[in-house]
Amino acid sequence: MVKKNNKNNKNIKISIICCTLNSEKTMINTLKSIQSQNFEDYEIIIIDGNSFDNTLKIIDSFKFKNISIYQDKDKGVYYAMNKGIEKSQGELVGFLNSDDYFVSENILETIWNSYKFPKVLGVYADIAYVNSSHQQKRYWSSKIIKKNPLHFGWIPCHPTFYCQRKILINVGGFNTIYKLAADYDLMLRILKEYKVENFEYIPKKLVNMTCGGLTNKNAYNIIKQNFEIFFSANSNLGIFPAFLMIFFRFFNKIKQKLIK
Repeated sequence: MVKKNNKNNKNIKISIICCTLNSEKTMINTLKSIQSQNFEDYEIIIIDGNSFDNTLKIIDSFKFKNISIYQDKDKGVYYAMNKGIEKSQGELVGFLNSDDYFVSENILETIWNSYKFPKVLGVYADIAYVNSSHQQKRYWSSKIIKKNPLHFGWIPCHPTFYCQRKILINVGGFNTIYKLAADYDLMLRILKEYKVENFEYIPKKLVNMTCGGLTNKNAYNIIKQNFEIFFSANSNLGIFPAFLMIFFRFFNKIKQKLIK
């Protein structure tokens, strides 16, 4: 059901989709970072999986001009993200998890200005993993350093990946057969079909991602995610690139830990 719909009629340039479930402990930082933006032509799509804590009260307290809240029990985060794509109206669509936040007030402005270069279909940038005290633990650079980067384990940071809505619709959104790697699979399919060179790299950190998410919750989830990534790469690139990708993925993880 729709909890709240407070949109005005002006054209929306960027849609920010945020999926929540009992997120009262982290949601304030996420919403503050959106509210602080000096770019105004955006909307927030909240997809809430029937939170029973104070998540919705916290969201309501921020009084955003363009916000829609959809509350319903779903089958998982990627189902919720697909619902967010369906409900969005912006030209560009991105995702900000309820425990992540923008690092400064000019992030949306930077995204839009980079997107407006000729022939650019979307943008991506860097993120940092931080702990609950906001201390940086790992840096993830999305800079391309090899030709044919998709074959060498490269993929953008999903919370910094903003893509044309019509492309997300055309590729069918997230493939929910994947429980932990549907974000990787979606970006791989988009970048393969629409070409990496048509997406603009922003050489700076846009988002702080809080450690302790579902993927990194335990060793089982980490292994399961990498199996899913392998199957997606095999399906989209072939068996040899899939093996090569997994090898370089682990190499890149080590390298990311060393970058500060």
